[in-house]
Amino acid sequence: MIRKLGKKKRVKKIFWLLAILILPGFLLWGFDGIIQRKKLTYAGKIFGKKVSFSEYQTALSACKRRAQMLLGEDFFKIQKHLNLENQAWEWLILKEELRRRKVKVTDEQVIAEISKYSLFQHKGKFTREFYLRFLNYLRISPREFEEQIRTQLGFTRLFEEITKEVSLTEEKIKEKYKEEKKEDFNEEKFIEEKEEFSKRLIEVKKTEVFNQFLEELKKEADLQDNIKRIKTPEEISVEIPVETPEEIPPETETPQQIPEGILEEEVLKE
Repeated sequence: MIRKLGKKKRVKKIFWLLAILILPGFLLWGFDGIIQRKKLTYAGKIFGKKVSFSEYQTALSACKRRAQMLLGEDFFKIQKHLNLENQAWEWLILKEELRRRKVKVTDEQVIAEISKYSLFQHKGKFTREFYLRFLNYLRISPREFEEQIRTQLGFTRLFEEITKEVSLTEEKIKEKYKEEKKEDFNEEKFIEEKEEFSKRLIEVKKTEVFNQFLEELKKEADLQDNIKRIKTPEEISVEIPVETPEEIPPETETPQQIPEGILEEEVLKE
């Protein structure tokens, strides 16, 4: 009995000794994280300008929505491989480039683009109810969504401007075609497929040229990313609902409860 009590006392002494040695480290680590978050009042800097957490969140949210609309249900399978945080910074850098180049996208162009989305159509025609209910369920106002589309159209204009000189000679196209087909190369087949093949090849080349431009632009932007320095980045993450449009319940808020956007103001008023 006395031996057992002695062992218990020794265990307690060892426990408290370990606590004294280890606990200060945990406390300092925790306080350091709190101090970092208090000191970091903005998400980062690009082109020497501060980017607020709100601006970063808006860009991250836009990138998530864009990926969801492009990938559909596959988005959730590959989301962790998309590096959306990096895409958000690229979004902000390219948006600043649009401002510097004074690229303008009109309301009419935004309306035309949104009206083409099959997601908002019924029997081939744009449907106001589908549009507003979908945005309402995503917890995004029409105005915010329209500005996201305006920015994306601006990116398309920038892409076209940067890559407008890209072209390939017929010899180069034929060379690439032979490389792809190898021993299956056939002259008649090449003539038949040349137009589609060259379009695909030029799009690949344009993407390479634009990516090179973007890398140079990122160097110029000299990104200071404060997000990586925050120990709990989930505190500023933006969650997007995972349900598909077909799962939108009929009892969701009515479209009248959503702030109007340019589609409402210009073409959808009844």
